[in-house]
Amino acid sequence: MDLIGKLLDRFKGLANKDLNLKQDIIRAIKEKIGFDIVSSQIYIHNGVIYVRAESVLKSEIYLHKRDLLETLRASGHTQIVDLR
Repeated sequence: MDLIGKLLDRFKGLANKDLNLKQDIIRAIKEKIGFDIVSSQIYIHNGVIYVRAESVLKSEIYLHKRDLLETLRASGHTQIVDLR
């Protein structure tokens, strides 16, 4: 029984980490670009952030990609390698 509890705590910790990263992404996009997005528009896989949004926002993200990645890395998210 204790083993199941430890396993569930581990998954809860992973979910919190993902949620914090998504909140930092949303905050960085709002500060650097001025667009509001929601966490359901963000998908993270193997250190790459994918944003599902209209083409105008994707173009702005591409233009500010370096600044956004630097902001995220400065806030402790060193596992992020790209933003698309």
